[in-house]
Amino acid sequence: GRDRVDLSGVDDHAAACLFDAQTSGGLLIACEAGSTDHLLEALRARGVSHAAWIGTIVEGDGHIRVKP
Repeated sequence: GRDRVDLSGVDDHAAACLFDAQTSGGLLIACEAGSTDHLLEALRARGVSHAAWIGTIVEGDGHIRVKP
C-alpha cells in the first residue's frame, strides 16, 4: 500500500499515475539482471512501442522509493 511507498521525489500527478486503476494492468514487468535488452527487444517486436527500463530492484527494507 501507499504506506510502504516513498513518493517525496515526485509531484502529485506522477504519483497518481502509479496508483490509478486504469493503468495498473501490465504497468511493470521485472526481469533478471542482464536480460533487459532482450526483454525490450521482444516486447517491441510484439508491438509494445513504449516499453522502457525504469529502475533496479535492490535489497532493502521492503519500501519503494520513487525518484524522478
